[in-house]
Amino acid sequence: MNLPQQVAPRHDRPVAIITGASAGIGAATAIELARLGYDLVLVARRRDRLADVAARASDAAKRLVRTEMLTMDVAEVGASAAILDAAERAFGRFDVVYANAGYGMERSVHDTSSDELRAMFETNFFASAELCSDAARRMIAARRGGHLLMCSSCVSKFTMPAFGAYSASKAAQAHMARAMAF
Repeated sequence: MNLPQQVAPRHDRPVAIITGASAGIGAATAIELARLGYDLVLVARRRDRLADVAARASDAAKRLVRTEMLTMDVAEVGASAAILDAAERAFGRFDVVYANAGYGMERSVHDTSSDELRAMFETNFFASAELCSDAARRMIAARRGGHLLMCSSCVSKFTMPAFGAYSASKAAQAHMARAMAF
């Protein structure tokens, strides 16, 4: 007797993971990718805002987009694996990873505490580096290509007195992205 094998569902639409998807550049990217035919894994800390972006993405895609929403802080231990696992569970794969989550503060370096500086680096640098590195390893192991993107900033190339900590975190991120491109 031949029994049907369990096969992961085939998904012809490309899949994009976007962190920091609840506002700004992340939300705009999600809506545009949905319009272009991508299914989405949206990640942010605020569920209500994520739901709004998912609805707007669905409208832009004429209700054809499938969306997975994850409410989490990307800087928490295990976030990278949880995000990639969720994408693979929901869609069988991911094609684009956009590490967009980040934050800054307008404060002089000498007025920025060590804890604030570390927290900024955890989100802006370490979380994006870990997510893209983990995604690259999975893509290589699966022998599939894709796109890994980190949202840096123009202040990664220069700084201003009130944005030294933010500039430093974004410069580290930009260098990591360039190194991964080789």
